[in-house]
Amino acid sequence: MTALPALSGNHELMPQTARGTAVIEVMDEADIQDLQKPPQLKIDWVVNSQPGHNSDPLVERVRSLHWQVGNPPVWAACEFSSMRKIRNYFRGERGLDRANLNISSYWKVVSNEENHKIAKRDDATAAA
Repeated sequence: MTALPALSGNHELMPQTARGTAVIEVMDEADIQDLQKPPQLKIDWVVNSQPGHNSDPLVERVRSLHWQVGNPPVWAACEFSSMRKIRNYFRGERGLDRANLNISSYWKVVSNEENHKIAKRDDATAAA
């Protein structure tokens, strides 16, 4: 949910011919919003009352998506542990090119901003 402003901005920049799926995790059904998007872009809402403590609902929904042949661009912003699982899925299992992946964590459960920055830096170094 922390990525909704950035995601909304990305949707506004997309051409009207863009197609794909946006998987958005929120804590409650009341958090689901009507977002502006290209007509062929599907939004798949995942309700998870404990994001960060349980990243499985988001990751499993991403894993269940139908994929067309090719190396599509991927943009993801989520909790740190979810980010790592999603990145590993796209890089390892799907074999997507790093140039088409823009994956970042916006927060880390039970961590302050400074510790999150350190974890992101260490993770980026290890993943390089």
